[in-house]
Amino acid sequence: MGRKWRSDSEFKPWAGQRKRGLIALGIGLGLGALAYALPYYPQMTWALAALGVVAFSVGMGSLRQAANRAFGKSFEAEWAHLAKSMLGQGYAVETGVRVRGAGDIDVFVQRKADAVRVVVEIKSFVYWRASFFGLIPGDREKRAFAQAADLQRRIGAEVALIWLPQGRPSFWQWLFPPKRAGVRVVMGGLPSLRSAIEKIER
Repeated sequence: MGRKWRSDSEFKPWAGQRKRGLIALGIGLGLGALAYALPYYPQMTWALAALGVVAFSVGMGSLRQAANRAFGKSFEAEWAHLAKSMLGQGYAVETGVRVRGAGDIDVFVQRKADAVRVVVEIKSFVYWRASFFGLIPGDREKRAFAQAADLQRRIGAEVALIWLPQGRPSFWQWLFPPKRAGVRVVMGGLPSLRSAIEKIER
C-alpha cells in the first residue's frame, strides 16, 4: 500500500468558512438595503431588516472564526519551519503533511537512528487548561488530544506531541507534563521540542 499522506501541499481549512462569511455578509447588507428601499411596506421592511441583521451577524461570526483559524495556521507554519531547521541531521523531517480524511500534520519527524516516527501538532495556546491538578483537560485541550491521537493512529507513528512553543506550564504541569496514551504535551521553545523528541524510547 502507498502513503496515505502528502507533504508540502497547500491546506487552507479556513477558506471555505471565509467565503461563506462573505456571502452571508453580502446577503445581510443586501437585505438591509432592500428594507431601506421599501418604506411604504412596514411589515416587509421590518422582516427584511431582521433577516438582514441575522445574516450580517452570521457573516461576521464566520469571518472572525476564519481569521482565527488563518492566524493559527500561520503560527503553525512559522514554528514548523523553525523546527525543521533546528532538527537538522539525524532526523528526516516533513512539514505540512496532508493526511487523507484527517487534515494535516504540522511536523512529521523520523529519527534516522532507530526509525521512531513522531507526529508534532503545533498549538498557539499559552496555557494548557486542565482542572483537578491537571487531570481533567478543558474542551479545547481534549480536541487537541483527539486530533493528535487520530493523526498518530492513521500513519502508525509511535508517539504524538502537542507542542506549545509559547506555552507556560504551571508548577504542577512542569513536574508532571500532560499526556494521554501515546500523546504528550510539550511546552516551550525549540530546545524543549528537541529534548522531548530525543527522550522518546523505542
